[in-house]
Amino acid sequence: MMNTDTTIKAFKLSNFFWLFSALVLSACANNYSDSSKHGMSSPGDSYVFFGGNILTMHRSYEKPENRPEAILVEHGVITMIGAADELKFFAKYDDFDVELIDLQGKTLMPGFVEPHTHLPLLISFSGIADLSPCLPGLYKYRYYAEQPDCSTSLSGTLEIFNESPYRDLEGTDWMVGAGIDPSRLGNKNIGDLREFIDNPAQVLGNPEKITDVGNKPIFLLDQSGHVAYVNIQAFVSAGICEEVLDCGPDNMDNMTPDGQIAYDELIAKGTGTWVVGTNGNFTGKLLEEPSYLIFLSTITNALEENRLAILEALGKKEDTPIEGDSYLNSPFFFHTLNQGKDKAPTFIDEFAKTGVTTIVNAGGFMKSEVEFIETLALAGLDDSKLRYRSLVSVDIVDQDHPLALPQDIAESLHTETWDYKKNKGLYGVYGVKLWVDGSTQGCSGYLEKKYADKGLCAGTKGRAGYNYKPIGLGTKNNVARELRNYWGDKWLIQVHANGDAAMKQTTDAFEVLQEERCGLGLEPNTNPLVIHHATVGGDPKTTKNAIEMIGVSRDNAITCASIGGNPVKLDITLSHTPAHIAYWGGAFQSILDGKGTRAPDGKIEDDSGGRSTMIDATGSDITYDIPFSLHSDVPVSPVNPLWYVEQVVSRNTWFYPNIDTDDAVTMPVSNVKGFGRQNADRYEALRAITIVPARQNLLGNKIGSIAEEKIADLVILDGDPTDVSTDILSINVISTFVNGIKHCWAAEC
Repeated sequence: MMNTDTTIKAFKLSNFFWLFSALVLSACANNYSDSSKHGMSSPGDSYVFFGGNILTMHRSYEKPENRPEAILVEHGVITMIGAADELKFFAKYDDFDVELIDLQGKTLMPGFVEPHTHLPLLISFSGIADLSPCLPGLYKYRYYAEQPDCSTSLSGTLEIFNESPYRDLEGTDWMVGAGIDPSRLGNKNIGDLREFIDNPAQVLGNPEKITDVGNKPIFLLDQSGHVAYVNIQAFVSAGICEEVLDCGPDNMDNMTPDGQIAYDELIAKGTGTWVVGTNGNFTGKLLEEPSYLIFLSTITNALEENRLAILEALGKKEDTPIEGDSYLNSPFFFHTLNQGKDKAPTFIDEFAKTGVTTIVNAGGFMKSEVEFIETLALAGLDDSKLRYRSLVSVDIVDQDHPLALPQDIAESLHTETWDYKKNKGLYGVYGVKLWVDGSTQGCSGYLEKKYADKGLCAGTKGRAGYNYKPIGLGTKNNVARELRNYWGDKWLIQVHANGDAAMKQTTDAFEVLQEERCGLGLEPNTNPLVIHHATVGGDPKTTKNAIEMIGVSRDNAITCASIGGNPVKLDITLSHTPAHIAYWGGAFQSILDGKGTRAPDGKIEDDSGGRSTMIDATGSDITYDIPFSLHSDVPVSPVNPLWYVEQVVSRNTWFYPNIDTDDAVTMPVSNVKGFGRQNADRYEALRAITIVPARQNLLGNKIGSIAEEKIADLVILDGDPTDVSTDILSINVISTFVNGIKHCWAAEC
């Protein structure tokens, strides 16, 4: 992997003759910068930025006294860095229009790179009831402003569901919502929450809880995206059971043949579960995406039948659907392709106004989803507000060709890393994503030890969270098997792993694959390998630090014959979800350690010896020299990189329902040697939203830092986020630049 943290060449005007010579050469070339070096073939805008604080995100320029005074951007490319007077003087005599931008004390830095989003899901959920819990005061934000306000309790959440104008899907019998999250709804009243978690079907089928439920099916998706909750009528409507009584695998007489086949396939794959209660019936809790696809498919078919019925009533029989108007084969749940396209610009603006200039769709489950990302990129070639990349799920499907193999679908979508001729570098697909476990807050993360007995997960076995059987359970490492066909330099590999056991399982698979490849005399994988979330970083009680284990794996030199017998190391990096600290930090103290309750005097129960101290352990990342990035996993949490920075710097959390700004409580610090304080410093956190995620996605030689010959993807802020006297959350984004094209997000822009 190319090291882009290179020395920045400073432009120094030694004498006028030097400048005159440069200008002559520039005129002869008709463009100072060499377009072949940076992949640009047509001009963007040109600027000299000066008069402010310039953060290059290179370590050698970290100290304020070392920072450059100005940068010159020519046709969308950074071409010079140096003294303000010199660059302004140069621009004055060059042969093209250069806008002088006086920052007036503001901060210029690389545009933010958001390496883990699910924009199609965010769009999908705009058409159903939003049940997301309230965010703490500092972070309060809602993407769906027209929806009812949020709640901090389960009963309040169900009331919102009843009141939402989006609860009942028009033209169908289905009641649908997303964002419900029992784990965040308080460390108190665990009994009430357990009643819902253990048997959601009973709660959702209760007319005292859900108004007008009758015989209507209900589908609620947890905020994590890894759990769904349905009533028994949903099993009937999906064709799994004949009737609501005795619906479960132990009562096969009531299960349809198709339902039994679907259940058997789910069990065989092991990556999804319809939870069965002690009475042999389904509880209504669904774990992992494969478990709820049949329900979403049923809803999609109902929406399509309603659409066709409306057309028929209008006398508009549709023999061939108009492209983009059908619910079938749409990249969105609950929307047609065209409906989703209409909603996309609003969310794109919401992302961009937080300073983001690049987003990564972190795992296309459907071919149409990845193609939609390309549509967004191509629609904004001349003035795009965002740069787009997409990963491909290792089990991606093609709705138009159900029998197509996932790898064949992936290969059909693969692109160059940077293609300026086709899309101005705005789009690329060259990475795959694998989910090795579920959600820690959903009790389905793969942990070395079980969840706390007294917590919300009530002692659930940690091993219950794996999606692929690990080594030692009588089978080969299925994670390695899933990734084998993508191992090499053609594909980036990124893996979802929340728990400490999931992280170990992942790194073990990486080592197996690298040793296997080197043993076959093939070129080793030198791409960055990203582990997403890395939520539970270890267990101080057993002195097992999962981050240290990853550091050891990074240092493990594997001998490769293909490179002359030289050793090669795995470039394993991490990407954390800081919302796990602010939004879930209090909940994790209960879930993982059975702690976190409040005493009558308001004091929080001490958890300094527990696993919650190692949530998103960026301090250990820094200690063991492991590069890390920060992300939202939207719609799990909102996109706002400066929020991520604040969260890993302060490590403040909230205990529901007390979520006013002043209710912030600092996450516990481990009192065990080798663990300790996990706060990140500001500069490292800022690198985690700029150069590190750029490198993780093979974009570090183009964007992510300010250096000569890099593309002008930039952001201007009204404050300096490295200044410890500045409140990070008070900083506003003034404008962003993508390919040198300016976009304004504040009145003073």
